[in-house]
Amino acid sequence: MANAYVVAFTLALTAPVPWVPFWFEVKTTNTGASTFNAMGAVEPLLGAAHAALQGSELVANDNALVYWNSKLASGAGSYVLMFCSGASEQIAPATQPDHAVQSGQLTAIGINPGRLLRTSV
Repeated sequence: MANAYVVAFTLALTAPVPWVPFWFEVKTTNTGASTFNAMGAVEPLLGAAHAALQGSELVANDNALVYWNSKLASGAGSYVLMFCSGASEQIAPATQPDHAVQSGQLTAIGINPGRLLRTSV
């Protein structure tokens, strides 16, 4: 099933282990919000900004780093994707001058992010 990722460990997990990162090989590129199953229970898979995946944050045949965050989803917990080689990365909205900005933040103040890519100095 698209956007549903299942891993099986040699020593089976019986419960999520908070904050312990692990790698897995991605079989299919995600096209939107995704789930993760590491112990027989389907759980949400969020991006590093703690928002649902949008697409292409997981790339087929590459490796992804995931951990369980028990504080998310009102204490129910969620898996969080920290990194996937070759994939787009989710970032939280910038709140300070030296933070990375989301393209939506630029659009909100009237800047076309695509135009910035064609800027010459």
